[in-house]
Order: sequence, then structure tokens, then C-alpha cells
Amino acid sequence: MSDDFGDFFDSGPQVPSVSWKTARRGESITGVLVKPHETRQQTSMEDNTPLFWPDGKPRTQAVLTLQTTHNKNEWTSENFQTRAESDPDFKDDGVRALFVSGGSMPKALKAAMRAARAQKPEVGATITVTLKARTQVAGKTYSTNEFDVTYQGPTEASRAVVKKYEEENAPVGDSSSDESPWGNPSGGSTQQNDEPPF
Repeated sequence: MSDDFGDFFDSGPQVPSVSWKTARRGESITGVLVKPHETRQQTSMEDNTPLFWPDGKPRTQAVLTLQTTHNKNEWTSENFQTRAESDPDFKDDGVRALFVSGGSMPKALKAAMRAARAQKPEVGATITVTLKARTQVAGKTYSTNEFDVTYQGPTEASRAVVKKYEEENAPVGDSSSDESPWGNPSGGSTQQNDEPPF
């Protein structure tokens, strides 16, 4: 993982990606997974072009949408903060997109999930990611990070967080937010049925 992931992966003012650029060793971000994980193709830190494996297959990454308690643009990139500050109508709702690809984060997340006996990220799970170490890449303008991850399965409190997120983000006239993902292990989404790319 690079310090500059937030600069490349901001997906608009509504869902900023987690940026580790200014994080210090030992700092953590915690959030509740409020929707099934997404799988996207990785892009180059040099020029943002799509990345492929030697056999031609796309290099993929998991994107976890987390509801955090941060509501002052914390853990976001400088680019996002600039855009948010220029929009008088913008209000930070604390939702962050955590990109899981390469480096130590996928391994750490997978180990944490294994300890919790989870085969894939569960809607309602509480995930904490801690910056463990940072190493400057020789000849590059970015660093690689090492992470620790903890994973707790869904609880009554975290399910309430998911329900609130669904209610606040449901399209007008959409009653789907009344359907609970807890009755179906897959969360009723084909996206969550996909195996995470880590």
C-alpha cells in the first residue's frame, strides 16, 4: 500500500478513500462494513494506468465501504479535502472507501478474518486497520506501508450502523432498505458472493 492511495482512488465527494499519507505509525482507523465489498482493477502509482499480471489478467483489489466516526474530512487525501472545502453544501458523513491491494494489508485482513472464522468480509463487520511501519521506496516519491488488522463479526450495534447507512443512502421511493442482509449469508448481493481478491 502506498501513502498516496487516497490521491488516486477518491471516488467523488461522497465516498472519499482512506489516505495513509499523513498517518503516523501506530494510528488506526476503524469502521463498520456497510455494503458488500467491491472488486476493482488496480492502477499504477506512477501514472494511474490499469495494472495486469504477466498472463494478461487484470490485477484486482477489494474495496471496503466503511462507516467511521470521522466527520471532519480526516483520513482523506489533500485532493479530496480541497474539493470538499470548496463545496459549501458538502457534509462529511464519515463513510470511507478502504482499498485492499498488494503489500501487507490483504494478508493481515485475511489472517484477521480467519481468526474470526469469516470466509469473506461480512456486512456489519467492524474492521480496524493500524499503520505498523512505513518504508520509503528507493527512487520513488511514495512509500510502502505495513499494517495490522483486526476483524470483528457483525453485532447488534454494528447492524444498527448498517441499517442507518442504508436508510440514509436509499434512493427516493426505494423500499429495499427494509430488507435485512442478515437473513442471507451472502447479504443478498452477487458482489458479496464473489471471493475477495486477497
